[in-house]
Amino acid sequence: MEWSYCDIRDLSQKEYDSIYQSLTPSRKEHIDRFLREDDRKRSLAGEYIIKKLLSDKFGITDASIERLPNGRPILNGANLFISISHCDDIVVCAVSEKETGIDTERIKPIKLSLIKRFCVTEEKEYILKNSPYSKTLPYCDDKEILDRFYEIWTAKEAYFKMLGTGIKDLKSVNVLNLKRTKFYINDYLMQIVSKE
Repeated sequence: MEWSYCDIRDLSQKEYDSIYQSLTPSRKEHIDRFLREDDRKRSLAGEYIIKKLLSDKFGITDASIERLPNGRPILNGANLFISISHCDDIVVCAVSEKETGIDTERIKPIKLSLIKRFCVTEEKEYILKNSPYSKTLPYCDDKEILDRFYEIWTAKEAYFKMLGTGIKDLKSVNVLNLKRTKFYINDYLMQIVSKE
């Protein structure tokens, strides 16, 4: 499994134009439909990262990215799985021989009610262990709790991306039992979930 990321603020206009010109007409049309420039950059950066990973790490230069009706990206011309995620200015991608999902989120304060709404009991206990926070406080800005919350949250999103089903009932899976890889870039947490 290989992964990489891009900060779209680092993508120059020359790089953007070069990547854009290398796309198929259908992918150009897809990118052109975005109204906001940052959305176009995020989509283009995902395409670029996947192609670079395929070329640099797998020696594949002729595969194309297609989208299933549910929006899941797949490779046409390579027997590999891909996953793409973005948050704000960061785009992350993973390429693997096994089904895989990747997600990223910027770590920021949360409403504590999110933990109750989306986490199973074991995940709640993991997130709030040794916590001075009471159940009556509406917001949490404790770094350790936030790190654990976003670890669970990104694992859940990555899990459903791996399945290709779209996000379903977040309480239907306990991600503490999954094979996961976690990493940080500045104040962003990234997580990859893959089939064993």
